[in-house]
Amino acid sequence: MDQFRLLATIGKGNFAKVVLLESKSNNQLYAIKQLKKESLIQNNEVKGPKIENSVLRKAREHDHPFIAGLLGTFYSKERLFFILEYYPGGDLSYHIQRGQFDVARSRFYAAEVCMALKFMHENGFIHRSLQLDNILLTAEGHIKVIDFIASAEGIHDHYGLTTSFRGTIEFMAPEMLLDKPYGRAVDWWAFGIILYQMMTAQSPFNGRDQDDVYDAILTAEPPYPEYLPSDAVDLIRKLLVRKPEERLGYQKGAEEIMDQVLFNLIDWEALYKKEVTSPFRPTIKDRNDLSNFDTEITSTDPRLTPVKSALSPAEQEQFRDFPFSYT
Repeated sequence: MDQFRLLATIGKGNFAKVVLLESKSNNQLYAIKQLKKESLIQNNEVKGPKIENSVLRKAREHDHPFIAGLLGTFYSKERLFFILEYYPGGDLSYHIQRGQFDVARSRFYAAEVCMALKFMHENGFIHRSLQLDNILLTAEGHIKVIDFIASAEGIHDHYGLTTSFRGTIEFMAPEMLLDKPYGRAVDWWAFGIILYQMMTAQSPFNGRDQDDVYDAILTAEPPYPEYLPSDAVDLIRKLLVRKPEERLGYQKGAEEIMDQVLFNLIDWEALYKKEVTSPFRPTIKDRNDLSNFDTEITSTDPRLTPVKSALSPAEQEQFRDFPFSYT
């Protein structure tokens, strides 16, 4: 951490804090994700950072265009750190608060997210926490999927060996809520949720509290506003099917989604090469512009907060396999 200047907090989650840094050696900007070992142990999340590291390193190995770029990992006695590329466009959750996206913009983002999920699934990963908060924008307006701490690995078939209750309820597939074995299809359900949100600026399943949302996911039919194009409604309906074996994407994965009418205008090869111009480019005045991030987050202190107690040797041993490397 001595190699960097802390500039601002740009992200906060249940287990992580993300800070914008400037390198003292080359003045480049980076994002650093910090996780307290103590919190990870208390919440039984020790495996999460290791899986996140696996996803990010696999994506870096293939230079994937739509998954966050990992530059390195390191650790201290109290924390784990991920050094990541910095994306000044903010997340899609922030942008959707300014109004729903038009069809072209929604289709573009959805197509790039589809390519990210395709890569993950082909490599045995499922995201399990796909939501607009976890999709960032680059300066050019392309997306970058982030936050793989809730991800699972080794899932190479329709149903994995997992029944873990992970993610945010509003985006959870019915089989997760019902504690049934599940696999890659949970990501296609979440994909349907974010497509609906992008096009309507609303959630398809609402309620006064989490219990209401839970019931809505299991029983309610989402409202489809008249302004939604028929090909979008058709795709969302196929994704928000409660039986995973009948859900679009269950049989052939991303290929089924890519073949849908909504994406007829997408040149998938050109998209992957980022030869397709984004229909929206975020406003970024200069390298220090944080206007695409929530001010409630950027106004918080970026410095490391004190850790309550030291970990025992046995507790430290749980993080033995976390790598220390920087490029």
